[in-house]
Amino acid sequence: MKIFLYDVEANHELQDEELNLQEGLKEFYELSDVEGSFFGIKTESKPIQFTWEGEDKWVVDIPYDMEKHICLQKYATYDECVEIVKSIFSGTAPEKIKGLVQFNIMTETLDEILTKNPNFPGYYNAKKDASVYDDCKWHIANDFPKDLPKEAALTHMGMFMGWALDKGFESDLLKERFNENIDKFKNREITGAKFLKLSSDSRLAAKNLNPNTNRFAEFYYGTNAYFDDYIDLSDDENETVFHEPDTWQKYEIVKKMIDEKYEEWTFKN
Repeated sequence: MKIFLYDVEANHELQDEELNLQEGLKEFYELSDVEGSFFGIKTESKPIQFTWEGEDKWVVDIPYDMEKHICLQKYATYDECVEIVKSIFSGTAPEKIKGLVQFNIMTETLDEILTKNPNFPGYYNAKKDASVYDDCKWHIANDFPKDLPKEAALTHMGMFMGWALDKGFESDLLKERFNENIDKFKNREITGAKFLKLSSDSRLAAKNLNPNTNRFAEFYYGTNAYFDDYIDLSDDENETVFHEPDTWQKYEIVKKMIDEKYEEWTFKN
């Protein structure tokens, strides 16, 4: 297939480069999450383009009849884009992809159409597809201890992420894009906090976890129950919970706690 792309951050461009599926996916995996970056495939019928819009949000765009300004579009998550790319290489015509909206780009936008029809299959649910359970910025924006580095705000969420990595509960997105960092964590070369800094913009997000683990995270992390339990395990002599050490000894204690909660949740569900 002929691939065209532009990576804004890397200033990397391809124009009709003949690539196989693995080569094409590698280019897509490495595409920077920056506004204006896009990846496209030219097929025998129509070209298809994937443009980065925001946190795990892409526009899938197919010019259908440009003389009449008609296009087919939909929003998709990263994982959905990967599946679409695979289907295109398997012979699926771009215009046959499910959930596409056909409209005149001179008179309407995709957002306008989906706002009127939120039940349409192409509707992008930002809360579901791009939810963030915790973010380093949320903590340092408040009364964060001045004697600590900003990375200390990552310790508690990094331990939850570490638990997920040790259980093999990470998302396909992480496996595909940050497998090297996953191996470093499992080899105890980096902590969970460091992993989030390197692989997830210093945040614990739904896109980090597989579907079942997201359901558990919504129940346990999203309700602040995890943070309450984490505080209960903290050393009373520490000035704040953020002074807890990011050590493997501490991690093993927290990991055991999460394991117990996960087993309880699994039994009830």
